[in-house]
Amino acid sequence: MENKLPDIQLPSWMNKGEPLTLAHSAKRWWERVYSWLTFPLAQIDVDTCDEQLLNLLAYQRDVMRFPSESLSLYRLRVKHAFINSQDAGSIAGFERIFERLEIGKIQQLERQLQLDWDVIVIRINDEQLSRDNDLMMNLVRQYGRTCRRYFFDVLNHTVTYAHSGYFDCITYYDSAKLELRPTAIIPSQDIVWLLPGEERTITVQVKPEGVNDASFTATSNGHETVIYSIIENSITLKALTFGTSEIILKTNVGEQTTTITAKVVAGAKVDANYTSINAPVFFASKYFDDPEKQIWFDWGDGQQTTNYSDATQQSGFNPPRGVWKTGEKHTVTIYNSEDVTFKSASSFNRIIKLHKVAGLRTELDYFLYQQDKLTTIADDAFAYLPNLQSIRYFLAQTNITQLPSSLLTQETVIEDASYAFYYSNISQLPKGFLQKASKLRKTTNMLNRNPITHIDNDTFKACADSLEDMEDMLAFCNQLESDVNAIFSANTYSKLRVVKDGFYGCTKLKGKGAAFIEKCKVAQRARLFAGCTSLSDYEDLPTGWK
Repeated sequence: MENKLPDIQLPSWMNKGEPLTLAHSAKRWWERVYSWLTFPLAQIDVDTCDEQLLNLLAYQRDVMRFPSESLSLYRLRVKHAFINSQDAGSIAGFERIFERLEIGKIQQLERQLQLDWDVIVIRINDEQLSRDNDLMMNLVRQYGRTCRRYFFDVLNHTVTYAHSGYFDCITYYDSAKLELRPTAIIPSQDIVWLLPGEERTITVQVKPEGVNDASFTATSNGHETVIYSIIENSITLKALTFGTSEIILKTNVGEQTTTITAKVVAGAKVDANYTSINAPVFFASKYFDDPEKQIWFDWGDGQQTTNYSDATQQSGFNPPRGVWKTGEKHTVTIYNSEDVTFKSASSFNRIIKLHKVAGLRTELDYFLYQQDKLTTIADDAFAYLPNLQSIRYFLAQTNITQLPSSLLTQETVIEDASYAFYYSNISQLPKGFLQKASKLRKTTNMLNRNPITHIDNDTFKACADSLEDMEDMLAFCNQLESDVNAIFSANTYSKLRVVKDGFYGCTKLKGKGAAFIEKCKVAQRARLFAGCTSLSDYEDLPTGWK
């Protein structure tokens, strides 16, 4: 440490003889006292401490002196031990370690075409190799990546000069053009998770910067789960169906390659109002011991991660603390989950829009149950659920006014729609709704208490041979003005056994009640047409039916 004690300045008439001798003695005394006081601090100063204490500091900082290592280099490694450990493993950090220990600049190359995938090439020059050979070997062992091999590649630069010349008064000039060729191609993501129908754009870097031709092509491994398009320095993937595809990128010059793995999986995408850090955003099964079933998330920032926090209430999922702020609306996408649900409870972050749900699951029971802030569902939200059989309480007690055009309008194996839209706010059904649901068995309370005004003809024709139970199906739909026999247009419903309260309170329902009764020889029929005073034959119906 620097001695900061000032000189003792005496007046000119005392600056000689014994007074001056006394002043010098006093200064030397206090300098000795200062050295005693600062001695302990000097022992932990890496630059000045005794070599034996330096060994203790090195042990503390996980540094071992290698044979032939100079004391000055040893001190330098101990001095920078902490920051070197923080920089270990990364490309930029590894380069800083070499500069910090005065080795100089290096170049790192990964996944070279002619070498195994786990080899990292460190490019140096002759001077670095001869001067710091042992040091570089120790740095690789201590700070290199686990499960990686490091090769040193010596590259020397030679400066050449081109001169003009003449012969017989004729002058010629020779010139050479410098061409940079690609040494690596690196995508921003090498594993991409997608829901069917989803698109994601990935930026692609061709190294080094400034190459003459940074263009590249893409080929697939033949699994038609995604399609792709290349625009300048990026590739856009669009998922078609469930499965995994490998997209191989290859530079047009130098033939450098890399692979993007696209996994099209089950999951869901919603907008949520984030009101509580303790209440859940959604529920899903957790597979701690199976990496293949691990859930991935995009918390709205475009990054795909496995990080989440447990909701303290009801053991649901929440974003990591600090990612979302309460009072804001956010979008979350859940990947690789076949049983994700957003069923509400007294304390729950409310879902306001459903973008998509996809999977090979057979049920969506309670999927958005009691989500009373849900007002919007995308048109293709349910387009990728080919195996769906049960939707019990699916959208019950939500605030949906209109169902999406793709919901249950195509060929479907749906069997149970009990309470599916119970007590919602639906006023209109999509064109073709349930007209191809030939396996539908149960519709108990399916549309109970909705302000629906019209149901298309033939809606329940396809399920004539399968429908068994329609108890309370349209109860209290007092705005419905359709003809009951046009809705149930088949000649007979042979398996229909329970119609109790089926049209209870449908005061505007039209048609002949007796004609419907003839179509279904049911056992439980109490109050089937109770309050249906607009039926043309209401007064003539048997008492038990009304």
